[in-house]
Amino acid sequence: MTDLRVIVTDRCQGCGACLLTCPEHAIRPHGRPLLVLDELCTGCGECIEVCPVDAIEEKLDAIDEKLDAIEESPCATEESPCAIK
Repeated sequence: MTDLRVIVTDRCQGCGACLLTCPEHAIRPHGRPLLVLDELCTGCGECIEVCPVDAIEEKLDAIDEKLDAIEESPCATEESPCAIK
C-alpha cells in the first residue's frame, strides 16, 4: 500500500472506466465527478492510467493546485478589501 490517494476532478465525463478498473471498488458513481472512497483506496493508481480525459489526479496535486488559486486570488493579501482584519 502506498500513500497515494486520488481525486476525481471536474473534467470527469462519467464514462466509468475507473469504476471497472479499480480492484478495491473505491470509486463510486455519484453523479459527476465520480466519488473516491479514501478508506477503500489502496493507492494503486490504476484509475489514473485508464482515465481517457485525465480527470483523476493525485490528491496532493489537486490540493496544491487549489491552494495556488487561492494564493493568486485578489483576496489573498492583507491589503485587499475582502481581507479579514
